[in-house]
Amino acid sequence: MKDSTFHIGLNVSDVNKSIGFYNQLFGTPPTKQKKIMLNYELKDLNLVISFIQSPNVSPGFGHMGFRTESESNYRQLLEVFKTKGIIDAIEEETACCYARQDKFWLKDPDGHAWEVYHFIDDIEQLAAVNVGCCVSN
Repeated sequence: MKDSTFHIGLNVSDVNKSIGFYNQLFGTPPTKQKKIMLNYELKDLNLVISFIQSPNVSPGFGHMGFRTESESNYRQLLEVFKTKGIIDAIEEETACCYARQDKFWLKDPDGHAWEVYHFIDDIEQLAAVNVGCCVSN
């Protein structure tokens, strides 16, 4: 997979409702926009992500997200998305997936969960007691 770009294709109920959220999330307009499709080529992330309008939308597949490379980058993104008013939940010093993390969650118009997190360190605990791991609250 060397010299490859990661691609995700995600069904959405209405590309016109989704474009505002994803322009804010990615900080850029789509590379390609058609009547029922948005395509973002995010070279900094080595990612191509497409959103296709479809009657078959199911946000229950899990979640997508970004791991920041530093705490300062995480804090900067947290402030950016707070300003945009699209943060769904914030979790600080949380135990999740055998790691201690700071994270926040966003949801697109169809309920697809996006996690932005900063890895702090490995731990021997899957999740904190009575807290769902790796899911938006």
